[in-house]
Amino acid sequence: MTYLVLKSLSEIDAFSYGYSMENDELSVYKFDSLAATVTVINQNNELNFTRYIEYTDDILKFLSEFSMATSDASNDVPYYKIIGLENMNKIHITCIPWVSFSNFKDAINFDEKNSKPKICWGKYYMENSSYLIDVSILVNHAFQDGYHMGLFFNNLEENIYNLKMEKRLVKKG
Repeated sequence: MTYLVLKSLSEIDAFSYGYSMENDELSVYKFDSLAATVTVINQNNELNFTRYIEYTDDILKFLSEFSMATSDASNDVPYYKIIGLENMNKIHITCIPWVSFSNFKDAINFDEKNSKPKICWGKYYMENSSYLIDVSILVNHAFQDGYHMGLFFNNLEENIYNLKMEKRLVKKG
């Protein structure tokens, strides 16, 4: 799901903008690419975070990096920076795969200029013969608006459908 979320965001120009620190000054910046950190549960059933994982169209490369990052975080390997990360818009992603929800609100520090979108997805469920999943997105209104979130949800739905179709074609071939 993280890959599909990042793919869907990368297709919308507004999600490449955010705040950046340059020469100790906060500026608006257009980032070259996206990266995500996700929450994991470590060996002690405690919350931990992965290093940022850069989005790439190469799904196998992304999944390999994602797998290493989540394994490191679940095994408490110390967080480390990736060179070049300053040119990526950083997305925070979490999930609540045990429940369906109608709203999710992440903690926000209103004293800090933060442009990092926060996304949460929930449990897959079936309704009227269709699989559904709850997804919540929190953005900085200075960079994205309801229009951009609508584009995101349309892209996400299309990317999920296309992945499903690609999977069918691979099975047939």
